[in-house]
Amino acid sequence: MLITPMGLAGCIGDDGALAPNEAAEGALDPGLPEPVETTWEGYILSSPTGYLVHNSVTEPVFAEYQAEGFAFEIEEVPLDMVAELAWEPSNPGAEIQIMVSSPREDGSGTQYTTPYSSDPHHCLRIPTEDLEPGHWQIMAHSNNAVDIELHFTVTTIGGEGGIVEHAPHSDTGTATVDERAHLPCVEDPR
Repeated sequence: MLITPMGLAGCIGDDGALAPNEAAEGALDPGLPEPVETTWEGYILSSPTGYLVHNSVTEPVFAEYQAEGFAFEIEEVPLDMVAELAWEPSNPGAEIQIMVSSPREDGSGTQYTTPYSSDPHHCLRIPTEDLEPGHWQIMAHSNNAVDIELHFTVTTIGGEGGIVEHAPHSDTGTATVDERAHLPCVEDPR
């Protein structure tokens, strides 16, 4: 079962209707484009092998066995972008986080992360003012995870973009970690 970002943010009432949310107030503009969902599925064989798929030299070799992330190309900047991850913990103590890195040729982009958690649903909204064209790296990092299927959904409103097939998501430089509190995830802010 997948839970939408609205459910994660507590934006849906008991009757299934959109609940009031101060963070989303004023964002419910019916003139906005329809949200576009892009899905990607990956796999974690084990947490200790994660470093092998975060290195541009070894990622292509191990990607068949462990694929923790993908490249998402933004061609035209969207009004909103949310990355959501669903997974099922297969062993006690397994934890996952989402990491999204902004595009930079030298690898010095900004990293946005969720805290590590055993919660089977994670959601991360990229601050609108930080969205820009280019290759965004979207991935899961894990602690104590074994044999985990990853189900990512990237939801954009407006703009143009999609998954870049066979593009590495490897870390290629030193990034700045975004320390801001994350915005609530709302699936359709119209």
